[in-house]
Amino acid sequence: MWGPGDILEWRPTENGVEIKFRKKVTFQDIAGMVKGEPTDAVELKKKFQRGEKI
Repeated sequence: MWGPGDILEWRPTENGVEIKFRKKVTFQDIAGMVKGEPTDAVELKKKFQRGEKI
């Protein structure tokens, strides 16, 4: 079911118009898709300030 914040798409077809509803993707949704090692922001900042490669 659709709700507030969802995106409505109109697509022309040979038989008329096709309407699709899709959920809006948030930054948290995208960040949750990425898998990797846990990082420490403070330690990364210190390495960067010392000129070390990250």
